[in-house]
Amino acid sequence: MRILTRAQVRDRVSISFAEIARREARGEFPKRIQISPNRVGWLEDEIDDFIIMLIAKRNKLAGTP
Repeated sequence: MRILTRAQVRDRVSISFAEIARREARGEFPKRIQISPNRVGWLEDEIDDFIIMLIAKRNKLAGTP
């Protein structure tokens, strides 16, 4: 299991940190993990699942498997 930094997550999903925070607040993005008082991260597996969900949503809208 690996924890990704804020920059790694932003680069991986290609959306701004402000948008990540908004989606997280709405329950539409994986929850962050408090690593230390001034540092947060996200589980890599949960970010991968989020990306897979986006692909599935795209495919459903396009009518492809």
